[in-house]
Amino acid sequence: GEAWQGARLHTVDEVYESDWDVLILEGHAGQEAWALLMQHPPAVCPWVLTEGFDGGDGPASLLREGQLGAFLHQHEWDLPLLAENARVEMLPLAQSLLRAVGVPQNLRAMAFLPEMLFMATVQPLMMSNLKKRLYPAVARRCLMTPQAVERSLRLAVESTWDHGAWQVLRRFFGEDVHPDKGKTTNREFLQQMRFWLRQAAVRLKKLPEKTAKMQKNH
Repeated sequence: GEAWQGARLHTVDEVYESDWDVLILEGHAGQEAWALLMQHPPAVCPWVLTEGFDGGDGPASLLREGQLGAFLHQHEWDLPLLAENARVEMLPLAQSLLRAVGVPQNLRAMAFLPEMLFMATVQPLMMSNLKKRLYPAVARRCLMTPQAVERSLRLAVESTWDHGAWQVLRRFFGEDVHPDKGKTTNREFLQQMRFWLRQAAVRLKKLPEKTAKMQKNH
């Protein structure tokens, strides 16, 4: 929306657990925190900015002056470096998630659906307008037209609903899934898949920590 809210995060753990659109890494955050974020980029925070990125007083001034949204929209097609680094981890998770839901693997959409889910997860602004943002962005990366992306996604959703197991669909989409209630929309499908992809990414981040603690205890 037009209004922006902010909060100060004091630890790296809070960054990984947050669901903010923008992360501003202040100059005194420390090299260790910066190195950790570069090595394990947060899956749900698309923009990581540092003080002075705009050559002026930094992002804090843009936030106060209401210009941060305009800055982000000017760069809406560019995924940030940290989000790009997350691709290696998130694309296999997206592929596994789509298989678990029951999306037919022989459909054309499977060539771009993992990438689409990745982009929608690390850059929430893409979801605000599928036809003007997400579909064209995916089309450019996959050498398709936005219209072809939309049609292929729709076919994938319809095929999943027509041939998938209802028990599985209810697990991922809730009790509202029923043969008499019709198929979900493209947006609803992406929103729910993005939610589950985020959950998988967060669990993946926590797994090494739990493994280390278990090994230490033993």
